[in-house]
Amino acid sequence: MSREPTMYIRGAEVGHHPEAIALNSSFRSDIPILKLLMDIRWEPEDTIVELAALEHRLEQLCPSLRQHRCRGREEYHILRSVDAAAPSGEAQRASVEAPLALAHLYEHVLIDTIAYITEAPTISGATAALWGSRTRFDVFVESPDDVVAFLTVKLAAGWIGDLVVGASPDGERRATLDLSRHLYRSQPDPVETGQAARFLGRPPCEVQHGFDWLERRGLTRREGYTMNFSGLRYYGLAATAWPSTPAAQ
Repeated sequence: MSREPTMYIRGAEVGHHPEAIALNSSFRSDIPILKLLMDIRWEPEDTIVELAALEHRLEQLCPSLRQHRCRGREEYHILRSVDAAAPSGEAQRASVEAPLALAHLYEHVLIDTIAYITEAPTISGATAALWGSRTRFDVFVESPDDVVAFLTVKLAAGWIGDLVVGASPDGERRATLDLSRHLYRSQPDPVETGQAARFLGRPPCEVQHGFDWLERRGLTRREGYTMNFSGLRYYGLAATAWPSTPAAQ
């Protein structure tokens, strides 16, 4: 893909954001909301074609995206371009702004990831373009706690950053999602690579590559035990720290 996007997180906060309800009445007052202020710059040569390629890869990584409901403008509904139902004609194609489409897609990947890790039956979200800018957005997604919010923000940004440049949604990337849920459920106990492979029914090498992917992005840390002479690797979730650097480039 040409002119790869940059996604910067300018601000992140988990709390109660009543302004989100004006965007989506499905937000629940008793569920904390993750709010991201994002700066997204993307100028693809053909927004529809390149968005369809990205959505196709994401669908292979997160097939449950098919179960999402979009309430916003129809031309921005996710997987619309994959299903060949995208607008046709120069005027209609020009009406789809690439940064907004990517922000909305990122919102849905966040929703999908939070729902998978926490097993929540319903997660609501919304994307708002900020007045006077075509590159800045507020993204709102329900999230039960800071750990899940931080984990999913980094996961979703990492996946999009990889897939938008043509990387394959292989088993190792899918393993990062399964490992994240396993690590989250296992807190505060660390997880050993072989144990995780057996629990998830995945090849040990795939699981180790998944841990390596998570560690490179600061999502896991290796746990050291003074009595561990086996050489086995143990991992735990890293301490949460919201990024001030680009989310994806």
